[in-house]
This record gives sequence, C-alpha cells and structure tokens, in this order.
Amino acid sequence: MDERTRRLIELLRKSKEQHSDKFIILAVPELFSKKFVSNCSIREDLLLMKMYINKLKEYTDGVITSALTNSLISLYGKCFTDASKNKAPKLVPSEIFKEQEELKPTHDYLMELRHNFIAHRGETASEVGIAYLLIPKDEGEL
Repeated sequence: MDERTRRLIELLRKSKEQHSDKFIILAVPELFSKKFVSNCSIREDLLLMKMYINKLKEYTDGVITSALTNSLISLYGKCFTDASKNKAPKLVPSEIFKEQEELKPTHDYLMELRHNFIAHRGETASEVGIAYLLIPKDEGEL
C-alpha cells in the first residue's frame, strides 16, 4: 500500500471516529469528488491566509514577519495556479475580479512576487543583490 492510500484510509478512519455516531459515512469516489476536494482545499488556503494576515498585524519580529509573508504569497499563488497533470480546479482572475477590478493590481503584484520571488528566482525590488570584490590596498590588510 502506498503512502497516499494510507493517508486516505487514515482520513476516512478519523471521519468515522468523529461522525459515525450520528451519520452514515460513505466515501465518494475520486472521479466524482476531485473538483469538490480541490475547491475545499482552495477555501482552506484562503482561510489560512486570512489568519496569516491577522498575525502579521501583531508581529514585529522580522523572522516571523518574513515567514508569514512568504507563506501568504505561496498560498495565494497556489490558489491561482495548477501544477497537476490532471488540471485540478483553480481560481481564474477574470472571473474573480469581474466586479471588483480595483483589486486586480494587488492580485497582479502578489502573483509577480509568487512567480519571481517565491517560486522562481526572478528580478524583483524585494530581492536585490550585488556582488563585489574587496582587494586590500596594502598587504597589511590581508
């Protein structure tokens, strides 16, 4: 039995422990549940992002702020991208921002950070570096 199958069995077992006293539990085949499960995952990511934003309002520690910011950008981008071979559902910006176009620039900025800062090493103002050599002017500095 592979790890994925083990995990699915464990999830079903936990569901039975929590709900079997009041409900009959039937597992829905993946063929019929894939889109629903994917959309639920997107919802959970968005709720977790909301918690990260609330925590960012509390912290001044640079490490925690950086970790929460990177996680927030990663989760946000994940909701709008699909890396799976079977084309799992994802959010579509043209549908999401149809009625609130003023939010689209913020979306574009977050996606640029996701693509060029988190997922790939692109050039952004958030990650600027310089390389230089220090050559001693006299031998006493060696």
